[in-house]
Amino acid sequence: MTSVNAIGGFQPTHMEGVLRRACAVAGLDAVHDRVLRGHTNAVVLLAGEPVVVKIARRGSPGTDALRTVRFVRWLMEQDFPTAPLHPIAAEQPMVVDGHAVTFWTYLPQPPHPVRAGQLAAPLHALHNLGTPPVELLERDNVTAIKSSIARITSLPAPLIDALSARVDRLAEELPGVRFPYPKTAIQGDPQHRNALHHGKGSVLCDWDTVAWGHRE
Repeated sequence: MTSVNAIGGFQPTHMEGVLRRACAVAGLDAVHDRVLRGHTNAVVLLAGEPVVVKIARRGSPGTDALRTVRFVRWLMEQDFPTAPLHPIAAEQPMVVDGHAVTFWTYLPQPPHPVRAGQLAAPLHALHNLGTPPVELLERDNVTAIKSSIARITSLPAPLIDALSARVDRLAEELPGVRFPYPKTAIQGDPQHRNALHHGKGSVLCDWDTVAWGHRE
């Protein structure tokens, strides 16, 4: 197991307790190979099963995980290239001690990440799927950027003030922007860490920030 101070906002012993209880309900062995990610959520690869367990970040609303599960199920029904939910003997998302837990089929990866050009086809397909039967939050880039700036601790105050002022100016100009394409479902953070190699192509993953907005 990866040794870290906090994984998805959890101390390791707390995370492991949630993992054990969730796997017991799902009918899976909770022994895990390694932590794949821990900055936002606790994402753990099981040792004896091709399964990735994702424990939503401590304090995250359970409704967020429910929206993600419903959206991904719809994508799977459309044969869309997405990392798939793993079938388990329980409903997803599972709630353990107030924490939302989801299970995903593990897709083994080569050492090199997905290239930017490999994102084009799945993103184009996503933007042309039409309206999903799931209510998505409206994408608010300005609020998201301001929130990120507010959490910065490694830059000098004058630079943070300059960034904040720049965002404010852009926010004032945004209503005047004209978008040529209609709103659609968008992956909130399309980049190589949120895509996986699969077969001869790539699939999108990490739908926590899926939203309704402009693809541009």
